[in-house]
Amino acid sequence: MSVASKQGNAELPLTKEIGAGTLAIQINCQGKGILNVTVDPVGLSFPLNCVNEEVSSTYNEIHLKRAAGGDVEIRPDALLDTSGSVGHRRDRPTLRPVPPRRLDQVR
Repeated sequence: MSVASKQGNAELPLTKEIGAGTLAIQINCQGKGILNVTVDPVGLSFPLNCVNEEVSSTYNEIHLKRAAGGDVEIRPDALLDTSGSVGHRRDRPTLRPVPPRRLDQVR
């Protein structure tokens, strides 16, 4: 999911398909101000200080233990150019080791 460069607030919806795994968030901004990013309902938020005539970026990963819907909200405190993307990588299932058996127990 991504949002092209825009000014003002933006929301990236998380679908119900997002389950346990890593949620990756890349946010960029340009202009003077602070951009606040919130991941609902996970409860994570972080700021990004934006600078005039430069592109400021941040990249964060969150490990989700269970399925989560909701939004990634981008809220600037000033008129900033913003863009961002959100990706998800599911956890791989863990394999349980099979205990060895004696040959005379195999049928």
